[in-house]
Parts: sequence; structure tokens; C-alpha cells
Amino acid sequence: MAFRRAATGAAANNGAAVQRDIDEAKIDLVTLSADSYKLLNASVALAVVLVPATIWDDIIPALSILEDVRLWNQTALVDGTL
Repeated sequence: MAFRRAATGAAANNGAAVQRDIDEAKIDLVTLSADSYKLLNASVALAVVLVPATIWDDIIPALSILEDVRLWNQTALVDGTL
């Protein structure tokens, strides 16, 4: 009797596996591919923004030395005085 229950259980599980394979075959690969492409593009766009920001985060404070560099002098005449 236990053997019969095990056999029917195995047959039922085999039927479930066949049903699962059929359901998996119904997946729309075009939509899945398009969604994967969108996810990849979003990931690349995020990396393009974050990587330079991470690199420049350490460099920008060092550029403050450029505030002391004088590029040119300008004199202006205001109310007859320089």
C-alpha cells in the first residue's frame, strides 16, 4: 500500500514538473529581453554618474588652491578715480 502511494505521489510530482516546464516555456522572451536591456541601460547610466562623482569627490577640495591664482588685473575708472 505504501508503495502504491509513493508511486502515485511520484506520478503527481512528475505531472507538476511537466506543468511547470510548460509554464516556463510560455515566458515571453522578447519582453524579458527588453526588460533586461532597460535594466542594463539604467545600471550603466547610474555607473556613469557615480564613478566620476566618486573620483572627483577627492579631487575637488584640492582645486581650492586655484582661488589664489590671479589671471589678470583690471583697473576701472570710478567717479574720476582709479
